[in-house]
Amino acid sequence: MAKQPPSPAPSSIAEAIGALSGQNATASRTICDAIRSYAPGFIFTTSIAPAIAAGALASIRHLKKSSVERERHQERARALKTRFTVADIPVMSGPSHIVPVLVADPVRCKALTNVLLDRYGIYVQPINYPTVPRGTERLRLTPSPQHSDADMEHLVSSLSELWVQCPMALMESLAAAE
Repeated sequence: MAKQPPSPAPSSIAEAIGALSGQNATASRTICDAIRSYAPGFIFTTSIAPAIAAGALASIRHLKKSSVERERHQERARALKTRFTVADIPVMSGPSHIVPVLVADPVRCKALTNVLLDRYGIYVQPINYPTVPRGTERLRLTPSPQHSDADMEHLVSSLSELWVQCPMALMESLAAAE
């Protein structure tokens, strides 16, 4: 399988300017059947709502005139990558605003994200196969222009604490959380 380079640009308006994107429903089979039967727009609508389109247009117009947000976004991503490097956490390099931390084990990757949320109140997405090749499982971090130095320090110190714990301790934390 050929390795694909990370995308340097957001893949949708939702990612680029924070507009509404696709929705998912997690529910019982009965509830999902009810949604399919009585809310076909939830499943079959291919256009966005006028208010979302207007918001996206306003954001695009603003961002065409202002580079402050873009520059701050890139600076925050660079700052987080630097903090991880200093902390000896294996951050993967790349031009993207996404800051991937290589975990290289799907169970440990999921355990890390569970403990980060349960113990530290930090939500991080685990990225596992088939999204990435086996052995390259990672944490997907996306700092925004609004993330402060204190936010980043909390993340780096929390992950550093977990990083040095043996995987067995993480597995026990995961089992206890379920």
